[in-house]
Amino acid sequence: FASVHAKLPLKQGDVVIGYKGLVPTVHAHELCWNKIKKLIIVENGTMLTRLFDWYEQLPEEWRDGLFLYRGQGQNARQVFELLAKFPKHTKIAFYGDFDPFGLNIAAHFFKSRKMAILIPECWKEINRNHVDNNTAKFFEQIHHSHDLYTDTAQPVVIRKLYMHVHINQIALMQENVNRLGPLSELKMD
Repeated sequence: FASVHAKLPLKQGDVVIGYKGLVPTVHAHELCWNKIKKLIIVENGTMLTRLFDWYEQLPEEWRDGLFLYRGQGQNARQVFELLAKFPKHTKIAFYGDFDPFGLNIAAHFFKSRKMAILIPECWKEINRNHVDNNTAKFFEQIHHSHDLYTDTAQPVVIRKLYMHVHINQIALMQENVNRLGPLSELKMD
């Protein structure tokens, strides 16, 4: 977890964790799930250690949330399982890479829980020629990605984003996405 303003609610009491570079790890059974009001799941762990460098790019209503690293392998599966434990009143968003894998992760999380996705405000202007675009990474990912555009079970917003990424051959890592400026919230209902 990481935070700028939100406290980490534990059974032993709420803990202030809003310090630059602080990324505490706790067992899930120690959390008070019902006290978490907003949760932003980030794809890359580096984004937690650098939270104070980029959180102001978030829409204002998300800046006071708790941030959770998605993890890899078993940790990623645990985060997916944890989504079911959050009460309905908890607002949840996913912020990932702007690439095929990032959108597939968002779609996977959405199967478990309705949530928002955080993306660059300027997403429609991003194309293959963008200075931070990694076309080689795009081609590596696209062959191992589920084609979200043709999946009618997916929210329209995910399908639209995926089509844009696919047509323009985009793979921007979160660290580079943050150089693009403000982020916007897209609701996936």
